[in-house]
Amino acid sequence: GGMGSGHYTAFVRRGSQTSGRTRWFCCDDDRVYAVAEEDVVTANAYLLFYARADVASGELTLNDVFPPRPSTTSPTALPDEVKRRPWHRSKEGSSDAPARGSSGGSGGGACTTM
Repeated sequence: GGMGSGHYTAFVRRGSQTSGRTRWFCCDDDRVYAVAEEDVVTANAYLLFYARADVASGELTLNDVFPPRPSTTSPTALPDEVKRRPWHRSKEGSSDAPARGSSGGSGGGACTTM
């Protein structure tokens, strides 16, 4: 099935590990209910997301973990500026679309970034 159909579930942990008060919840279509941690930790998990404890607690920020690198060839992209830029898809056959077989990308209809 595609994204428009099928059955999707997710487990979410809420609370603070430092306080010892965490709870797990199952999000199952239109229902959310509490579950035991033993029901979550199984061999069936196939997509896991982790949070660093020092970032989650506010001790560090993402800039502390991944400091911006100075670049002499291009300026650092600011996320808010990037979000405001228009996104364009080149049309096949237009002068700005790379030709098939060229080193300019995957061929006609390629996406371009500004």
